Amino acid sequence: MTKGGLDSLHSFADKSLRRRALTHASAGGDHNERLEWLGDAINDFLIGILLFARHPDLAEGDLTLARSFLVGDKHLASLARGIGLQKHVVVGAAVQQDGGGEQDSILAGAMEAYIAAIYLDGGINAAQQAAEILFSDSLSEADSLMQSGGLKDDKTRLQEYLQKRGKPPPQYQVLDRGQISRRPFCVAECSAEEHFAAAAADNQRAAEQLAAACIVAKLTAKSK
Repeated sequence: MTKGGLDSLHSFADKSLRRRALTHASAGGDHNERLEWLGDAINDFLIGILLFARHPDLAEGDLTLARSFLVGDKHLASLARGIGLQKHVVVGAAVQQDGGGEQDSILAGAMEAYIAAIYLDGGINAAQQAAEILFSDSLSEADSLMQSGGLKDDKTRLQEYLQKRGKPPPQYQVLDRGQISRRPFCVAECSAEEHFAAAAADNQRAAEQLAAACIVAKLTAKSK
């Protein structure tokens, strides 16, 4: 995990960028949604460069799995907690009552926004230096997971399980989506063979992963 606190990543010349990056949309005003969007793209780019240089012989699919793990909400939220970002996130009253800035989706979004703010304040070199500090231990963790096959997500596991048995691929559909107290949610269903599972999460991708995990658990338990 990264050593030092949030400000160890970068010293801002424009303090308003730092403040905006740490302000959730629920707080109103100058919030971080646009920065989050930009930070998502910057993270993909920077982590792609780091992985490409670190693994010159790794296939495209494995590089994609490693990058998905490193820039995924769960991992970004873990990194955010490691540098104490949750202490600085500003949220609205309704979100504060619903867990506040400790939610994975909020922390991951703020982490992305913070990287974007660093880029806008100091340029790509500053953003790259911050990424190298932030992800230094994570890259080694990703290496270990790649060697053990632990980087495959549940949708991939389910797809491969069915392919090996000559079965049709799983099907996904969104059952519901909306917002509760300005917090987004999505309910997705996964169907495979005769099994069905539905799950709710902050977004469609996460909901589908949870639903797929339920089907994987059912199928693997059935095969034992």
